Formats: sequence, structure tokens, C-alpha cells
Amino acid sequence: MNAAKKLKDIIADFNRARVKNRQFGAADSEVGQVFRSVLADATNGRSRVPTTDAGWQLYASSMDCYAAGYELTTLAMRAVHTILDAPLRERAEIREIVRGL
Repeated sequence: MNAAKKLKDIIADFNRARVKNRQFGAADSEVGQVFRSVLADATNGRSRVPTTDAGWQLYASSMDCYAAGYELTTLAMRAVHTILDAPLRERAEIREIVRGL
């Protein structure tokens, strides 16, 4: 599987995780913005992934969102590693995927 296809699959999994964890605020726009920022950073060679529920801007101050945050972090880390490890010939396609989010 090429990196671009793998990234699309991970993004789809991340979006499913957002819906599944919507009661913790995972479907809110802030979480999407954090994810887009993480992926954009990865296309520029930087690995920066939130590791806490508060880092994802979930409802951490009013409820336990650890499991939701962990799931989002795991998927985001997979996406970042996919981007950083992508062959040079796929980098332009990957940038377009990230820009399109």
C-alpha cells in the first residue's frame, strides 16, 4: 500500500474515532483543527502530536476523556509516521491530501 492511500485510510479512521467519541467533544471543530495542524507540521518535517485529552481540546475539565484522547493520539501518530516515512515521489500527493482537509 502506498503512503498516500495509507494516509487516507488513517484519516478516515480518525474521523470515525471523532464520531465515536463525540460525547467527549471529539467531533468539535477544535479537534479537527488540531489534527489538521499536526498533519501540516508533519508535511514540513515536524512531529508534534498532542498526548493528552486536553491537548486535543476535549472536554477534559468536565469529564474523563483519557480513552478518547489516547485513541486520537494513536491515530495521529500513525498519520505523522506515514507522512514522515513517505517516499519522496509521494510527498506532493500527501501535501495535497493534507491541504484538502
